[in-house]
Amino acid sequence: GQEHNSSFQQIWYVPFRGEARRISGGLTDFASLSLTEDGSAMVSVAQQTLTNVFVLSENDPAHGVQLTPSGGRYFDLAWAPGGRLAYASDGTGTADLWMMNADGSGQRQLTHGQGRSYAPAASRDGRVAFHSNRDGNWNIWLLDPESLAARPLTKGARDSNWPRFSADGKYVYFHHTGLNARFNVWRAPADGGTAEQVLNSMTQRPAIASDGRIAAWYSAEAAN
Repeated sequence: GQEHNSSFQQIWYVPFRGEARRISGGLTDFASLSLTEDGSAMVSVAQQTLTNVFVLSENDPAHGVQLTPSGGRYFDLAWAPGGRLAYASDGTGTADLWMMNADGSGQRQLTHGQGRSYAPAASRDGRVAFHSNRDGNWNIWLLDPESLAARPLTKGARDSNWPRFSADGKYVYFHHTGLNARFNVWRAPADGGTAEQVLNSMTQRPAIASDGRIAAWYSAEAAN
């Protein structure tokens, strides 16, 4: 089973009557569970992935400087104002957003166990857009990194993911799952308002250039 705010598949015990309870823990995924005939032992496949953050200099691209201690869990990096790095991590057991300085110091947690939060993107004024399932479905949220207050930019039963700010910070672009699982790029006003579809082709995971051009994963047909 998997808790709502966790990235990990854990082993749970479900009694004939009563509440289910988790009996494994840590930064490990478990799958394929089996018990001995007398129920005294169980076997499972365990998998653990550990990651770290490195910064590469354009003057020395072959040798990165490791910013984080070994054995961490870091995802979805994004540069933020002041040379800081926003990122997602589930190293504490819940999938949350964090921010740190460019040398790896000053790690600060931005979200706290309200569903799973990933894919931070920072605007020039420091706001952080991200996707989260805190309301049951994956939607785009906007966070003030000082007050840590978050508000939804999208709502609905169809998933919205992978936000990116426009260069002027007025819009948040994202990929949205439409009818028949067709992905398209949409955008929503960063200050609130109705989201609108931007591209009609089968596109996902947008990236926005400073001149407004959009790069995205593209497929001419859903089958391709």
